[in-house]
Amino acid sequence: MIINNKFNSIIVCLTLFTFIIKAQQFVNGDLEGGTPGISVLPPNWQSVPYDDVNCIATSVGDATPDLTGIDDISANGGLMGTPYSGSTFVSGLVGETFQEGIMQAVSGLEVGKTYTISFYQSVVKQDNALDKSGSWAVYFDIILASITQPTHSEAAYNSISFIWEARNIVFTATSTSHLIKFLPVDNDTNGTFSLSDTTGALRMGIDAISLSLANGIKENETKDECLNIFPNPFKKYFFVDLSQFPTSDLIIYDDNGKKIYEDKSKTGIVKIDYENLDSGMYFIQVINEKNNITCKIIKE
Repeated sequence: MIINNKFNSIIVCLTLFTFIIKAQQFVNGDLEGGTPGISVLPPNWQSVPYDDVNCIATSVGDATPDLTGIDDISANGGLMGTPYSGSTFVSGLVGETFQEGIMQAVSGLEVGKTYTISFYQSVVKQDNALDKSGSWAVYFDIILASITQPTHSEAAYNSISFIWEARNIVFTATSTSHLIKFLPVDNDTNGTFSLSDTTGALRMGIDAISLSLANGIKENETKDECLNIFPNPFKKYFFVDLSQFPTSDLIIYDDNGKKIYEDKSKTGIVKIDYENLDSGMYFIQVINEKNNITCKIIKE
């Protein structure tokens, strides 16, 4: 849905105030919303605005996710699928100028406590977005908590049956209320919309989102302390020690969740030369059969 920019920020603020109504849990986490439709959202959820600092969309209409179910809602475009639970789920595009995500504010958090966000993800596809593999980036406020391990699907774009995979993201609350954002992320750099390219634009699904206290597990115990990156901060290059994580895929994202580097099946100590990279914060993700670890690194 396109909203006049003059009133956009007012509407967002009023809506977010309404959302902070239940402590330590998402409202309507199962994403139930009645009749599926283009640019339709389930109650208590909002789309991540195109001008949000974490969204790469370039216009209002490029940042509107869709309420999805078993019926095709896009004139035979294949925008459909069987939810993980209930009768509907949310799906969102990422490609070219599009990035369609959802968000909700959660209150009642305890500062310093570590929480787990759990949900299920799928690769939905549509007739011109046939990419087989993708992830979700999860932010609390403007900070990237993590990017999930990709899900892969060989199902046809017009199939209503595809794989749902569980994902868990851990973050430590720095405030009693955080705005949690979910944005689809492609794990390659090709975002072209095409009726034939299976590595182009991507449509991801998300369902059954929940929040729980992580039983005192600290974020650095599950991430930074078990991945050795040096030097950090760096100026010209840095090393990633994969000695304890043999045969891993190594991916680097900027602070907007955009993939800028990927190298598959790496082992040992890997040198990354990025002298020309802009100064700022980046995220390194290491993925293999047993691990999915995301750590921060700073370019001076």
